[in-house]
Amino acid sequence: PDITPAIDPDSAEQALQNGDQFGYAVAMSGNGVYLAVGAPLEDGGCAQLDDDACSDRLIDNSAVDSGAVYIYERINSEWFFINYIKPEIAVPGARFGASLSFNFSGNTLAIGAPNDSMGDSGIFNDDESPDMNLVSADSGAVYVIVRTGTALWDLQAIVKSPVVTANEEFGTVVALSDEGDTLAVGVPQENGSDAGVYNEGGSATFSFLGDSVGAVYVYSREDIGGSIFDWFQQAYLKPPVSDIQDNMLFGAALDFSDFGDDLLVGAPGADADTGVAYLYQRASGVWDPTISRFDADTLLSDSQQANASPGDRFGAAVALISLASFIDDNS
Repeated sequence: PDITPAIDPDSAEQALQNGDQFGYAVAMSGNGVYLAVGAPLEDGGCAQLDDDACSDRLIDNSAVDSGAVYIYERINSEWFFINYIKPEIAVPGARFGASLSFNFSGNTLAIGAPNDSMGDSGIFNDDESPDMNLVSADSGAVYVIVRTGTALWDLQAIVKSPVVTANEEFGTVVALSDEGDTLAVGVPQENGSDAGVYNEGGSATFSFLGDSVGAVYVYSREDIGGSIFDWFQQAYLKPPVSDIQDNMLFGAALDFSDFGDDLLVGAPGADADTGVAYLYQRASGVWDPTISRFDADTLLSDSQQANASPGDRFGAAVALISLASFIDDNS
């Protein structure tokens, strides 16, 4: 069978350099039409979502390791470069593009910048802007952009942790549901000692007493009228209280079911890197406090010998397909 042409950024006249890490993260829309490629150590200093405004990016490398995302479109079985994406303010060292997730149709893209140093907290929708005078090193951020035309993109929201903490690396992992209205952000370096499920308005203490326990933040996009869509935090997810432990890296891998009502979360560092995965379920916008736990042994039949052991890192990658789940042991 024929193969599509190789995706070479040089052929699109991009000035990628050694060390840009083009391909560190990739995402494809569910319909197979759009491809996003992250280059989190790209140095471009032209900070615009509009590709035409960045004519000087070939020589402007003033924002070291700020990161960029390259978007391609498949037309008649061939791939074409269509967009070069930077945030409005290119933050050196932010690693914009280190994680990516498309919705099914390719009109919404979540972009993680886990080493972003903006110190403001919360969600900044549409024209709202974080306070750039606040600084918190490596606290991280997620950018949600939406396609408004064939090759036009707008920034819809900047999402920060509700409690910004240095070195947390919020946005290490991102996942969008197929329709694009639910976003999960994995923060495996988060140190919170809370446990369980906290829906909107829940009483999480955000007591940061652990070490790389990890957390997942879930956000929902809602139509507030006038064709305006805003993002809101819907839930804060942690492992069950009996499982909380340092260095479990909960949130290191994420995947939604088709409609976003099931979320599988990997914790590959749990139990001395043996690894665990957890399934969370939502009904009518509320996440169930009942959490299903999986490890390499619980998935075995009665006739199979237990084989889970330290170093397996079960849950390093996860995937949900309808009602069937697949959990990777990367050892």
